[in-house]
Amino acid sequence: MSGLDFQSFDPRALLAQIEWLSPWVLLALPLPLLFHRLPAYRQRRPALRIAFFDLAVQGSGRSAGPGAVVVPAGIAQMGVLTLAWCLLLLALARPVLVEPPLTRIQPARDLLLAVDISPSMRARDYVDRQGQPASRMAAVREVLDEFIARRSGDRIGLLFFGQEPYVQAPFTLEHDTVRELLAQAEPGMAGGRTMIGDALGLCAAVGYAGYLLILRMLGKQVNVGAVMFWATFGAGLVALTLALLFHEPMLPQTLNGWLILVSLALVVQVGGQGLIAYGVGRLPIVASTVLLWMQPLVAAALSWMLFSEALGPMALMGAALVLAGIYVVQRSRA
Repeated sequence: MSGLDFQSFDPRALLAQIEWLSPWVLLALPLPLLFHRLPAYRQRRPALRIAFFDLAVQGSGRSAGPGAVVVPAGIAQMGVLTLAWCLLLLALARPVLVEPPLTRIQPARDLLLAVDISPSMRARDYVDRQGQPASRMAAVREVLDEFIARRSGDRIGLLFFGQEPYVQAPFTLEHDTVRELLAQAEPGMAGGRTMIGDALGLCAAVGYAGYLLILRMLGKQVNVGAVMFWATFGAGLVALTLALLFHEPMLPQTLNGWLILVSLALVVQVGGQGLIAYGVGRLPIVASTVLLWMQPLVAAALSWMLFSEALGPMALMGAALVLAGIYVVQRSRA
């Protein structure tokens, strides 16, 4: 109900929205009736003595005795007192008006834009709408401006990569800020070489982090089977789209290929991701963090033992940081 909108006023709906924080106070409502049954208040006052008092009593035909005068309350006075008592009890009961819940529509998608800003983006091998030569960076800005303008309900993140990848803007609804950051980007700001592998790895890490956050938020509210089904279904659609775009074979051609595919599906997807989806939503946050941090260490150790892949200085430094983080978390729990 807003302002003075009396036409849509519904007393029953208003009473249904009222909660009483101290309803037991209303039990004192009949208390004045009990006070009414008590004897009247007596107060001694000085009296006027007259010389012919006995003659006056004899003439009246009554005998002298102690007496009192009780002033009766009028109807108006009783009404005001009753109303005041009721209003006092209602105030002490602390009524609270609970309005209907507000529905907040959250964005349905998180989109991460990975933009190459290496020096190669200065090449003027594109043509703009006026038919004039344009650089690759200008073409990217034009396409992404139109794309961002059409995604009014989605959160958009921005990642620049060249020699190193950089998250320029996290997922946000402030599309104007994302477009401004994109307009300010210049080729060469992220180094003189293009490292697409690192950029794709960072995009995958951001996406995987979002996936884990979604699992954590869902918790016990959604069945693990439903989470795995929709995650696998979405990944399958993406893989099918990429296979059609790059004309990759859709199915394995040999028995060995089928065995590898089935093993990956059962061990990695059903077993590994199923346990992650089950554990992240149910285990304590500290235990989940420690277990997830162990993933890159186990993967690096297995690649070294199975495929003889040597670990470089950066990989060893990252492993040391992960182990240090696990040690700090374990000490905080102790």
